Amino acid sequence: MSVRLLLCCSLLLPTLLCGCDAGEFNFAGRVYDGASGDRLSGYSIFAEYWQTVTQGDVDDNGRYTVGGIPQTADQGNDFSIIIQAEGYRSFMSHNSMPTVEGAEGRTENLYYDAYLFPEGLLSPAVTFDINLSLTDAEAEGLIRLEPRSSSFLYDDSSEPAGVDDGDYGSQLWSNDEDLQFRSVTKPFSGGEVTFDEGELVYGVSYDVTVFDVDGYGPIEASYTAGVQGHQSWTLEPSGFTELALVFASTDLGLWSADGSAVLTFNQPIEFFGSERLEEYEEALDDGSSIVSADADDDGERNILFNDLTPDDDSDVVQERGTAMVIEENRLLLSWSSAGLEESDADDPIEAINYGGFADINLVSARGPITNRSSLSELLGSGTLTVEMVP
Repeated sequence: MSVRLLLCCSLLLPTLLCGCDAGEFNFAGRVYDGASGDRLSGYSIFAEYWQTVTQGDVDDNGRYTVGGIPQTADQGNDFSIIIQAEGYRSFMSHNSMPTVEGAEGRTENLYYDAYLFPEGLLSPAVTFDINLSLTDAEAEGLIRLEPRSSSFLYDDSSEPAGVDDGDYGSQLWSNDEDLQFRSVTKPFSGGEVTFDEGELVYGVSYDVTVFDVDGYGPIEASYTAGVQGHQSWTLEPSGFTELALVFASTDLGLWSADGSAVLTFNQPIEFFGSERLEEYEEALDDGSSIVSADADDDGERNILFNDLTPDDDSDVVQERGTAMVIEENRLLLSWSSAGLEESDADDPIEAINYGGFADINLVSARGPITNRSSLSELLGSGTLTVEMVP
């Protein structure tokens, strides 16, 4: 054996270069039109590795064979499959050598299919709906579509191609040439985004990222232009501090001269649904009461008005004299003696019981809109008692 041959074998170079029996890979399969699904026959196929280019054969039925790709002992060869067909986009699939334990030194014959997409084929216009969980608010942010090498087609069992998840995984050639197409990033509002006809490239698979939506984490998905249609995704709240009560003036245990109370939260607040403010005010008024005994036993007492319109939750009159107002991160509760239908100056009002909190909803003024709770949840009680100065 020559010194050159010994050196080649010791370095485990391919048999085509030095004659060592290292085994090889051969491939067969078919090529399909990615738009119509029709099988193609008039194409050429090549295998490239290191400094070698091997042209395959394509029979009249469109079945190709290409091979003689040597495997080294460590199966370290990379190779490319190039497919050329008139009227179709460039196709080039870059691959590492398939690896299966025990395959070293033997010839492997594998079946792989591929898809080609026609040149100039425009993807149809498409609209994506982007929703926010736990709210009917409309999403606003950014969406980015970035080409990726593996097509969604390769995961679709309805497509007429390849061997699925054998020893070598999903046996279809992916087109790395698709990575040459530019990423697309655009703003959206109103909970939807539309891509015009041809704005995306037909047959190209994109990694989709929806991001920069206030109070919501990003979402990632996949989309193949022209193959898939309308898509809908829902974002979940993320990256915000939950609304919480940090102080109630009643915690000090002090009497109040006017029956008012202050609730302080960890961030600025708003009423959830400003159009419901009158409903919230009426809930507070209807749920509130006073503690006042007939101290002088004269049969006269302090009595609050009843709800003048009990079936109308939007009543703008708070008959019992309650009121509430928001100042930044504080909710101020107050009561007026104008809410007394009957009064006795000799009977002290011992306490004001504010209620109706389960029907009053607050939301963080800085979003997201899902960062909201009822006042009863925040307070841990449906009522708040303010003791008056004796």
